[in-house]
Amino acid sequence: MKLWKLFVLAIMISALVIGCGKKEQPAQEKQKPEKITPVEHSGAAEKATPAEETAPAEKPAAEPEVKQPAKEDPRGKRGADEGEMGHAKPAKEKDKGSASGGNTSNRVTLSGAPTVTAVKGAHLSRQVDQVSNTIRGNLSDIQACYTKQKQAQSTLEGWITVKVTVKNDGSTTNVAIDKSNWDGNNAGKKVETCVTNDMRDWNFGNSKADCNVQFKLEFR
Repeated sequence: MKLWKLFVLAIMISALVIGCGKKEQPAQEKQKPEKITPVEHSGAAEKATPAEETAPAEKPAAEPEVKQPAKEDPRGKRGADEGEMGHAKPAKEKDKGSASGGNTSNRVTLSGAPTVTAVKGAHLSRQVDQVSNTIRGNLSDIQACYTKQKQAQSTLEGWITVKVTVKNDGSTTNVAIDKSNWDGNNAGKKVETCVTNDMRDWNFGNSKADCNVQFKLEFR
């Protein structure tokens, strides 16, 4: 009887030991070690350090420019002074006249081109341009004749047509006033006499033959 009880008790103890061993095994399996998650560093944080290191140094503030006061234009100041006194009168321009006259109201001019014709039986060899240049080169003498009479008669104006024979050596002969028109009594006749006397001393240069020349002078 005691052996039987001991046998049953051993069987029960064995059963309990086996049952406890099976229950502890899954518990141990469930107890798994916890995974350690590594901490990831953000790229922004890593890049922050080099960004701070490479940041350019601040530039010093530029000094303010000192503007120089504008220089006053003396002409502008003079214009302002004239404006206060009234409108400035423009300077009078000098009248351009002949070489000897110097005044447009006392001037002698050659009107048009002179007429040059050959003397009978001669060949025309003298050029019109040559004759014109000689006349213009001697206008100062005629101007003197006109200025002298103009001083005595201020209204003296008019024109004359002169005829002259030019020899092959350039000298003049048969000087005469062909036509004339004057405003100023006898003062015009005195101008004509002065002109013909001066023309006797003119020289037109050499040529192969004599010729006749006719030209018109205006007195204004």
